[in-house]
Amino acid sequence: MKKIVCLGSKVRSTSIPLSNSIRASDLRILMFDDQSDLLSELSNATGRSQTIFAAVSLAILLLAWLITSSSFNRILNAISVLERMGDGDLSEVKLSAGFWSSQKDEVGRLQKAISEYRLHLVDAEVQRKDRSKRRDERDMDQLLAAIL
Repeated sequence: MKKIVCLGSKVRSTSIPLSNSIRASDLRILMFDDQSDLLSELSNATGRSQTIFAAVSLAILLLAWLITSSSFNRILNAISVLERMGDGDLSEVKLSAGFWSSQKDEVGRLQKAISEYRLHLVDAEVQRKDRSKRRDERDMDQLLAAIL
């Protein structure tokens, strides 16, 4: 296949042998057709493919960023709750749940463990106050018995 430039346009020539008994190089029919439309279409298709690739890549990156930031925000929230619990604040805090979150994923399990631990600490504090109250009542009864 040969390319022939004719008046500034690209033209493709195709040779077709006329017979099997004669070599193709000896006898050919040359057909010329203008390939500029096909080259233009190829260029447009390449541009569209690159645009689609860029859009899909951007969508994948955005989705990865959303999932990652959602997970890290949940982890940071859990750390904040643990820090407050360490400072003695046992008030109930709703741990955040993202769109892609689940109670079965690692962060969900961590949040559940923190909630259960907080409930355990609250229960322990209630029991401590109850024991303290009973001890104070017992001491008061002993003091009154000693006075009377």
